[in-house]
Amino acid sequence: KKIIFILGMPRSGTTLVEQIISNHKNVYGGGEIPILGQVFFEKFKNNNQLNKNNEISINFYNELIDIQKKYIEQISIIDNSQKVFTDKAPLNFRWIGFILSLFPNSKIIHCKRNKIDNCWSIYKNNFAGSINFSNNLEDLGFFHNLYEELMSFWNNKFKDKIYNLSYEDLVSNPDAQIKLLIKFCGLDWDPNCLESHKNTKTIKTVSFAQARKPIYKSSVNSSSKYFKYLNKLKSVLKS
Repeated sequence: KKIIFILGMPRSGTTLVEQIISNHKNVYGGGEIPILGQVFFEKFKNNNQLNKNNEISINFYNELIDIQKKYIEQISIIDNSQKVFTDKAPLNFRWIGFILSLFPNSKIIHCKRNKIDNCWSIYKNNFAGSINFSNNLEDLGFFHNLYEELMSFWNNKFKDKIYNLSYEDLVSNPDAQIKLLIKFCGLDWDPNCLESHKNTKTIKTVSFAQARKPIYKSSVNSSSKYFKYLNKLKSVLKS
């Protein structure tokens, strides 16, 4: 089964991108699938899977195969057709190396956004659970720095496997950007992708209202009105 992973910071445009792609006639939008984050977090929290040479043990490779099977089983319950499947769990950016090992034919779409706009958008929404860093501006800044460092590493390691999509570019020139995006996904062109707001798929994120509207640009520079209140964030973020 061909899988498209849509990832990045929360509030970076992942829901919009999934709405665009899953409006294609040959794509099923799976939403946020939590299993990879849950499994890898438990593996690294409870076990030392590296030997003294920083090489992953043989046992862990066997466990990766088991993870692959569990993931396929879970998404097959959601959609058992031959359609391309999208997974838009944003924090999967932490596991890109493992994802490409488990699913070498998958596509990785990295959604990125102006860092201050992005962090402000996270902060003003009431996130919980796995996004515990979201209610403190300094914590948000430190997390965003770690995210940028990790994405720089992944892009250097897998530069041909990752499509970096700027939110600002997407909303400023949607027709051109969407055509490039669909081409990267290896899909035939479908004009329905230009009308993502007509996608009837259930949206279970804080972006549900925005995703039902035609693509708009009003969220660009959305933090500018609050700039003087974001000094803690700006002092932490790397330039």
